Amino acid sequence: QHSAVTSLLSMVCDAVVELDGELCIAGDCLGLANALFQSQPKALLGTSLKQLVLEEDHLSFEDHMVCHDKSAMQPVNMFHVKLRDCWGNAVPMELFHVPYCGMGEEIRHLVGLR
Repeated sequence: QHSAVTSLLSMVCDAVVELDGELCIAGDCLGLANALFQSQPKALLGTSLKQLVLEEDHLSFEDHMVCHDKSAMQPVNMFHVKLRDCWGNAVPMELFHVPYCGMGEEIRHLVGLR
């Protein structure tokens, strides 16, 4: 399922990023780095995605990203958010969010951005 969802998101999004349970970037983020004009993609590893979200969108981001019932499958959702690029400019994006259970039943997140 994970690879199928990743593949689908990759077809419709400019960037697909895996987040850990704390919403920190946990995998390849080259597409996100390119979208935000970051020259060092590896520098984003471990960064909270919320840190890249404009402050005015923090509440919306938190509301959409929280998993209320860890035992039930959460619906896929899409919402609009503005991220900050390396020059501090707002970059409006659509964020597709797919929560899933990783190893050890840890909640993880796949995020597609366009």
